[in-house]
Amino acid sequence: MSAVHNGDTCYLNCLLTGCTLKMLQLLQQYEHLATHLAQAIELFVNTFGVKGIVSEIMRYSNQF
Repeated sequence: MSAVHNGDTCYLNCLLTGCTLKMLQLLQQYEHLATHLAQAIELFVNTFGVKGIVSEIMRYSNQF
């Protein structure tokens, strides 16, 4: 895997924040998505190694 540059890291963090906010908005509108979104988060963490999404969700879930 190639090294990630600072600009790429910033871009990925912005995508992560946007994805997190959209997932929480969907969860507010459609409560029945909770199980499916939890499976998606598990996939992001285990398959793609995106561990930061868990802390992002916890951070923003307190605001909703």
